Amino acid sequence: MASSDAPFNPASSSSFSTDIPALPSNPSAVTQNNPDFSNTGKPSPFNIPSFAQPYDFAADRNASNNLIGNYAGFINSQETMPQAYDRISNQLQLPEQRQNVQAYNEQAGNLTAALEAMPTEVANTTQNSLVTEGQRAGLVQNKSIPLQLESNQVGRLGQQASANLAMSEGELGNRMNMVQQQEQKQLLPWTQQFSEMDQQQARQMTGWTTANELELTRLTTNAQNGEKWTTEEADRANKLALAEWSYRTALDSIKEQGNQQRITNQQNLPAMFSAFHA
Repeated sequence: MASSDAPFNPASSSSFSTDIPALPSNPSAVTQNNPDFSNTGKPSPFNIPSFAQPYDFAADRNASNNLIGNYAGFINSQETMPQAYDRISNQLQLPEQRQNVQAYNEQAGNLTAALEAMPTEVANTTQNSLVTEGQRAGLVQNKSIPLQLESNQVGRLGQQASANLAMSEGELGNRMNMVQQQEQKQLLPWTQQFSEMDQQQARQMTGWTTANELELTRLTTNAQNGEKWTTEEADRANKLALAEWSYRTALDSIKEQGNQQRITNQQNLPAMFSAFHA
């Protein structure tokens, strides 16, 4: 007979296996060691209902398959990140802006090259003439003035175009973040359903059922209310507690795997955006 004075510790005994064989008698039956704690004749909340059935894993598998199929259909119906990127880019006229900046850069480069080549060009055209070095320098200066003015204008226009492009790309990033936040909001109901599916998977992996959970609650509640367990009930409670620990451990592992996958997906988003921008 186990005393209820000390807290129950399922890990204190390694001699019990994690198997949960059915007891010879109905664990829900009200007996000397399983009272209903009721002087009114009303059903006790600490007893397993007589209609409690084993966990329906087949129904869970069907529900999980339906959930995954519906989730895949929802994802496929949504705008993809590349599509959102292209749509917002076109709204902000980013392709045209990038082309303008590239054109200004190319024009500025051509003008700079022409200015740098001007002394050589003047020297080649005047090498067989009586033009002095001072006159050559004057020719270079005169021919360079319109090119320099044009180069200055192109430079100013290019700087303005680059500033506008930077602002538009910043707006693109802001809108992409809003798109992602909206998608996460739309996924909240699915996240809740997947959380429930995590529990189902953990139950499938460990065999932990609702009936087991109710039975363990009844046994521990009896002990907390001063009832002493029989040896059979102590053995049963130990096995149930170990099985529940296995279920909780499996559930934590499944949730952690899902969290790590979501973190990996979020970390890959900046690289994906950079690839689209390249």
